[in-house]
Amino acid sequence: MNLPKGARIGLMIGLVGGLIGLVVGVVVPIVATGGRMSAMTIGMPLIFLVIFGLVGRFIWKTVVAPMRKRDRLIETGVEAEGTIVAMQETSMRINDMPVVELTIEVELPNGGRATATTRERMGLTDVFRYQPGARLRLKIDPNDPTSVAIVDAIAPSPAAAGSAFGAMNGIASAPGATQATSSADAERIINEAEELRKRLAVSGTIADGTIRRSWPLGVNVNGANPLMGFLVDVTPSGDAPFMAEVHGVVSQASLGKTVTGRPVQVRYDPADNRKVVLEKLEG
Repeated sequence: MNLPKGARIGLMIGLVGGLIGLVVGVVVPIVATGGRMSAMTIGMPLIFLVIFGLVGRFIWKTVVAPMRKRDRLIETGVEAEGTIVAMQETSMRINDMPVVELTIEVELPNGGRATATTRERMGLTDVFRYQPGARLRLKIDPNDPTSVAIVDAIAPSPAAAGSAFGAMNGIASAPGATQATSSADAERIINEAEELRKRLAVSGTIADGTIRRSWPLGVNVNGANPLMGFLVDVTPSGDAPFMAEVHGVVSQASLGKTVTGRPVQVRYDPADNRKVVLEKLEG
């Protein structure tokens, strides 16, 4: 797993802080009782030690060990290429970015093939380079070809079949509405929506709305979560109602909330009601 420098520094600070807390937890009870041994002076340090050990083991196993493994492979591994055959979002998030598990078909230098899995932290725009079908440049362990580190994407994957996914879930395409005709197009839509979201988080106004129509934009994000467009009837408090087109990534679990007539909450620019972002799907 690849972590940015800031995240690595934060992790080290957290571990050092935890170690200091452990020392304090051991020393304070002993000092407070004047060095006399008791159930508290024995029990409290043991409790702190067990908690710190469990947390430390979890952090080592899920973050530190994969990070060290990747660094080692990037430095000493053998160059290879591969293709992503599957991607699945995990429950982990680092710096508010999802960690996904990738299954990769590795093309070995000797002409053989192997299947490997690895986890990567990804921003929304990264997923267009790492969808199933994407070609990758890798470093592999010569003694274990299932141990891999991703160097970069050689070529992006084809856009996911979002329209077919939407049809299977009863989501109709909207004639004349925004469509993503390529991965680059979908990436642009997401970037614009994220920038607008950041700006409206400071200066925007919350309002209720109702979905008039929803449609997939032709690409999935972090697995099978479609990037979608919405035509929303917005009813601001103390202002005239209006209609706006909104874009956002929707998890599979929330797809049932995207049908016509469902309530939503949006955030909009009072000076320009064409600038709207989806705040949350209600219900």
